[in-house]
Amino acid sequence: MNFSPDFRAQIFRTNILGRPAVVTADPEINNYIFQNEGKLVEMWYLDSFSKLLAQSGESRTNVFGIIHKYARSLTLTHFGSESLKERLLPQVENIVSKSLQMWSSNGSIDVKTAVSIMVCDFTAKQLFSYDAENSSDKISEKFKKVIDAFMCLPLNIPGTTCHKCLKERMSSPAESRQGDFLDQVIADMDKEKFLTEDFIVNLIFGILFASFESISTALIIGCRLLMAFGIWILIGGI
Repeated sequence: MNFSPDFRAQIFRTNILGRPAVVTADPEINNYIFQNEGKLVEMWYLDSFSKLLAQSGESRTNVFGIIHKYARSLTLTHFGSESLKERLLPQVENIVSKSLQMWSSNGSIDVKTAVSIMVCDFTAKQLFSYDAENSSDKISEKFKKVIDAFMCLPLNIPGTTCHKCLKERMSSPAESRQGDFLDQVIADMDKEKFLTEDFIVNLIFGILFASFESISTALIIGCRLLMAFGIWILIGGI
């Protein structure tokens, strides 16, 4: 990644994985881009990621159609500002406190990896009620391999956590469901014809992938900036 000489500039040109790109940190420009998504601005994903999750027709990764609108609305319902204020913040505080207590017993930790695991486990819990403490299948470890090698995806094949979860939920009575992201998608399958089993698994994978890499990176940058200015935050007496 070749940055311009003045990396502090709010907008500059660069190259990301061989593709020309413009990076902007200007709030007004970013707001304009988001407002015109699907109109003046077309979404773009890395070639490898698009090929992995490629659908056909309206479900292509760069199409702003009914499928993209549905996925966006569903994600905001479960992870948007209202959900964050009403139910997610206490859960975030709880998992952060537990993680800090666990980290404090180690001589040293790889913060980037540790935060990525924490974020992945939390997101998986919201998506399909994944229990990281009691599950023998460690999803965060598989996603670490995805980041490192971009292989070993949680595809909809027998034996995988996603396949098992999906089959159990689809066969379970409505009153016994968790009310999470997966339950809502399954309930919508009768209304939205594009919601196939493979599409649901790809959607869950995409959200997990995004949270695993982007949130942890943002948190690490925040920690480094705080340390650069000599600011230390004590949480839970640690």
